[in-house]
Amino acid sequence: MRKIFTFLILFCTLPFLSFSQTSKNSPCDTYITAEYIIDPQYHATPLQHGETKQFTITFIGGNVYRLAVSSSTENNIHFMIYDQESNMLFSNADFKYAPYWDFDVTNTLECTIKVSLVSPQTIEDFATICIGFKQ
Repeated sequence: MRKIFTFLILFCTLPFLSFSQTSKNSPCDTYITAEYIIDPQYHATPLQHGETKQFTITFIGGNVYRLAVSSSTENNIHFMIYDQESNMLFSNADFKYAPYWDFDVTNTLECTIKVSLVSPQTIEDFATICIGFKQ
């Protein structure tokens, strides 16, 4: 009876122990600080060298946003932001592949975000894009 009781206690507490560990929802959470409200819908995609993936995002006017990009390893991710007319608004290549960018949006606009791997030695990786807006 004692073995059954011990088993039941372990069986019931192990799931809670695994959830008690501190973890972040995304590697991008490091860059979306407390002054920003993170959009719970982040974008993640596998990337291979030479490949570019794109996402369409609508930014609401009158907000300050932080866009953060990270990889599953320590590799740099190149990200570019384009408006609807395909004008490049930002490229982190101009800033040593900075992992995030803060920007004011005066008018609501739909943007395309393109991501790719920087290192030619990296065959594949996983990129995550997170967006937060200032409180």
